Amino acid sequence: MSNELKSYIISEAVVEDKPKIIDDSNGVVKFTAELQEAERPNRNGRIYGKQVINDALNHYSVKEKIQNKTFYGESGHPLSDDVKRQMYIDQRNISHIITGYRWEGNKLIGVVETALTSAGKDMSGLIRQGSKVAFSMRGLSKSVVKDGRYQRIDGPLSIQCYDWVIVPSHQDSYMRETIQESTNNSVVNESLNMNGKISEIDTKEILDFVVNGNDNIKQLSESMGFDYTNTNNLELEENNQILSIKQNNDQLKIFLTEDIRQSLDEFYLEF
Repeated sequence: MSNELKSYIISEAVVEDKPKIIDDSNGVVKFTAELQEAERPNRNGRIYGKQVINDALNHYSVKEKIQNKTFYGESGHPLSDDVKRQMYIDQRNISHIITGYRWEGNKLIGVVETALTSAGKDMSGLIRQGSKVAFSMRGLSKSVVKDGRYQRIDGPLSIQCYDWVIVPSHQDSYMRETIQESTNNSVVNESLNMNGKISEIDTKEILDFVVNGNDNIKQLSESMGFDYTNTNNLELEENNQILSIKQNNDQLKIFLTEDIRQSLDEFYLEF
């Protein structure tokens, strides 16, 4: 396993329009908002290619979330740079659900519903009060390169969510209009108040996140007397099919199940 392989948690910190509420039944506001803009430097000095964003949105994990109405966003970006927190959605802090999207030129337009949660009710209340609601992407990228005065996110990019923020990194990433009131009861952080953070994480941190989140690996390793917590002893083999744990002169090879391989794929650990 190469120790030079790097990935980046990206948090973009600052978009808005006063909503026009058509219906106010059941407390769920449905509206459109610009989530992100491609091929244009944002306020954090980063450029996202349209194809990079589109590929990330076409990933099976995002499609599944949209289909199941679980493409959640939080109220604000996580303050911690820890990969476990950045790639985790805190159910206690969910404020909205993205149910669809479309492109208008290079602008990514999302269809958003406020959630029937405490944070979602706060969002609904502020919308009705005339506030402009803004969004900011949180995700993980494998490649961040210099492009003149800017940084270009070349991907692969894994989009975790679009959080509700006060100041978005893209100048136009605000709510556009309210569509209706629903009758259903249903890693990069791009936000200016996060100072546009890009937090570099190495492969060991991602492996630690994936391995420690799987009970089967832990139980098998412990039963065989191997220390899976020492990432220096971990290595992915056979195109991420096998996890090798080395200890002294011994070696334990564990065939990774499909769900773990999918988790690795989501983190773009392509050796």
